[in-house]
Amino acid sequence: MRPLRLRLTWVLTLIAFFASSADAHVTRVEILSHADIQDGRAFGLAGAYERIIGRVYFAVNPENIHNRPIVDLDKAPRNAQGEVEFSADLYLFKPKDMAKGNNAVLFEVSNRGGKGILRLVNGGNTSDPNNEFGDGFLLREGYTIAWLGWQFDVADQGQNLRLSAPVAHDPGGKEIRGLVRSDFTPSQKRDDMPLGHILLGPAGGKSYPVDDPASPKNVLTVRDAPDGPRQVIPRGRWSFAHSVEGQLVTDPHFIHLDGGFLPGKIYEVVYEAKDPAVAGAGLAAVRDLGHSSGPPRLCGGNFAEWPLPPPFPLPGLQRR
Repeated sequence: MRPLRLRLTWVLTLIAFFASSADAHVTRVEILSHADIQDGRAFGLAGAYERIIGRVYFAVNPENIHNRPIVDLDKAPRNAQGEVEFSADLYLFKPKDMAKGNNAVLFEVSNRGGKGILRLVNGGNTSDPNNEFGDGFLLREGYTIAWLGWQFDVADQGQNLRLSAPVAHDPGGKEIRGLVRSDFTPSQKRDDMPLGHILLGPAGGKSYPVDDPASPKNVLTVRDAPDGPRQVIPRGRWSFAHSVEGQLVTDPHFIHLDGGFLPGKIYEVVYEAKDPAVAGAGLAAVRDLGHSSGPPRLCGGNFAEWPLPPPFPLPGLQRR
C-alpha cells in the first residue's frame, strides 16, 4: 500500500503544482498511466526507467502579443479568465530515481503523432517490445525523453500523440464555413483517396469532412504538371465515398473517382467544410511546455540540448 500511496501523493502534488503555475499557461496535467519499463531493467548508472502517459491542459490569452500570430485564436471560445483552453497528449520516459539522471530532457517534436528518436539514436524498434529501446544509449546516459501531441489532424490509431485543438467560430458562436484545397499524386492506381492527408494507414490523418457533398463549390481537377492547365472532372464521375467490401459507401472523409485516380497525375479537390481548428495552438503547446516551470518538475530536469552536437541532423529534434 505504501508505494501506491506515495505514487498517488506524487501525482496529486504534480497536478497541484501545474494548476498553480499560471505564468506558464499549463493549467494541469492528467496522468493516465504510470509503469516500469521492461520490468524494472536497469539502464547503466541511470538505473530503472518508467513510462508516463498523460495529457497536458493549456490556457492562452489571445490578447498576449506572443499569441496574436496564432491564426483564428481570437475566434475560439474563452473561459472566465478570457483565455482559450486546449489539451495535448504527453508521453515520456524518465529515470525512476531522478538523482541518477542527467537532469536534462530530450524533447522530440513528434512527426504525425509518432516517436522516432529511439529508432534514430538507439536503433530501437517500437514494434518489438524486447527491442523498443535498442542499445539503450539515451537511457544509459540518463536522459528523460519527452513527446507532446501538437497536430490536430493525426489519425486516432495506436499511441499516436494528438492535439485537441479549439474550434474557431464567428461572433455569437456561428459556424465558420470555407473552402478546403487538397492535391495529391497517387503512386499507383486507386479508386478512392482520403481527403486532407495523402498518407494512408496510421501515418495518415483525419481531414476536414465535406459539409455539403452536393455543393456546386466542390470541384475536382486533374493536371499533368504543377504549372499545367487544370481540367475539371465532371461531377457525375466522382463522389465523397469509398469502397467497403466491394460496396461504395458514402463517407465525408474520402473521395471516389469512377475509373480510378491514375498514377503520376496531379489531382486537386476543392470542397466546402466548416469548423476550422486553431491549428497553431499546437505550436503554442510546444512553446509553453518547454518554457513552463512545471514540466521540468514532471520530467525531472531542464529542457536542454545534447551535451555535444549530434554527428548528424535529427529530424524533429528540438534544441535550444
